[in-house]
Amino acid sequence: MDLVQQIIIKKGHKFWQELDNLCFASKNLYNQALYRLNKEYEENKKYKNYNTLDKELRSEKQIDYCTLPQKVSQQTLMLLDKNYKSFFKSIQDYNINPGKYKGKPKLPKYKNKKTGRFVVVYTNQAISVKEIKKGIIKLPKTNIEIKTDIKDIKQVRIIPKENNIYCIELVYSKQEKQ
Repeated sequence: MDLVQQIIIKKGHKFWQELDNLCFASKNLYNQALYRLNKEYEENKKYKNYNTLDKELRSEKQIDYCTLPQKVSQQTLMLLDKNYKSFFKSIQDYNINPGKYKGKPKLPKYKNKKTGRFVVVYTNQAISVKEIKKGIIKLPKTNIEIKTDIKDIKQVRIIPKENNIYCIELVYSKQEKQ
């Protein structure tokens, strides 16, 4: 079973500024990718899938994409991909059952240019296994180190909350007892 350990980081904590910068960069990438998806959809009524978008941003060495570690940037694009696919499913369902909805589903929205932040996801592939064995989770391209006794980390998620608070979630597996 998967479990989550949460660590709350408030403004003034030594990691707060770096977490804020990461979530801001993730928001910038999300908005940039969303702009490209919307443009393609409006002009050609076609959907640019995750793989195409990832390849395009990587080959251009797009600044928002390169600011974050590549695997983290890919996770941001995957979340946007899920949001866009959810929009398409909602539109299909709306056309069949419009009474279930208050209005026609809309495309995913942009995050606020100045105050917006977006989730940052580090998979276990983006985190050093050597460090985890030592009891430390070291996030690449940052000075953030989290002490932990968890050895089977699947993901580290940084989630922006209201009031300048960040929640670091350590997702890990644990065997169920019979």
